[in-house]
Amino acid sequence: MIGDLSTKKMVVVDPQRDISSYLSTAKEEGMKITKVLETHFHADFLSGHLELSKATGAPIGYGDKATSEFEFEPLADHSKIVLGDHVTIEVLHTPGHTPESVSYLIHVDGKPTSVLTGDCLFVGDVGRPDLLSSAGVTSEELALQLYDSLHNVLLKLPNETIVYPGHGAGSACGKAMLDAPSTTIQEQRDFNYALRPMTPEKFVEVVTEGLASPPQYFHHTAAANRQKHSLLDESTPPPALSYDEVLKMKETDDILFMDVRDVNETAAGHLKGSVCVPLHSRFAGYAGAVAEPDQKIVIICPPSSEVETKIRYPCSRFRVIV
Repeated sequence: MIGDLSTKKMVVVDPQRDISSYLSTAKEEGMKITKVLETHFHADFLSGHLELSKATGAPIGYGDKATSEFEFEPLADHSKIVLGDHVTIEVLHTPGHTPESVSYLIHVDGKPTSVLTGDCLFVGDVGRPDLLSSAGVTSEELALQLYDSLHNVLLKLPNETIVYPGHGAGSACGKAMLDAPSTTIQEQRDFNYALRPMTPEKFVEVVTEGLASPPQYFHHTAAANRQKHSLLDESTPPPALSYDEVLKMKETDDILFMDVRDVNETAAGHLKGSVCVPLHSRFAGYAGAVAEPDQKIVIICPPSSEVETKIRYPCSRFRVIV
């Protein structure tokens, strides 16, 4: 969330699907959310751009290379969003992770101070150029775009510019990112393996080698983020099922039984054939890896965890039955 106190205007960048924290923070600070900005079409989580735009009336902004089923404001390279007397956001086209990727450079009192790099530049890593969200463009082509975005855009910023990446360690959107919320251009220039002096051809080789296969839900989620899908209901839990109903459902092959309780609780006793994916782990990634995007799922969870489970699942067509 980025705002200017002189006008009480605020934008949200890459919102998660549960938008309650943005709404409550804006209310507490007396700010108005005037734009919902996205760095790219995310493959690893379903974004909350539609939900937040609906709740606030704020337009959605993507780089002008993006295409989608819903209306959005196309943002040209080096266009500026003036929030008030002190804060201006400059749009920087930084393709490579995806063709439409952009970064947002924050100017305070006319000076560039920080940049939100999305999945272009991470702490110790760069965005992978091979994800299925980039259908129609080869990983080599995207890697060359990424090289240009890094060396001719981001590394041209002042060394003291603070970098806020879209992910930390553990994300499948990179392969070697460190667990830190921020860094600086200077630190990445000095220590990031992908920013060492090398030819574009060598860069392509370095950033594409050793990449694990992306999780199976990435393609579906990236497509869903382009679509005008149904909005998340953050308050209604999935309907509960009786034990007898669950046993009857076990006779159906296309239903996945997912136990989201703590691993020790699950080990002490669980439904035969269920899959343990603890809610208080990297739930979205693991759940998306074991379930098909359109699969019916019966959730086995502690009391009052049903809504949290529904919110944190990464795919829009996830159908929680209990």
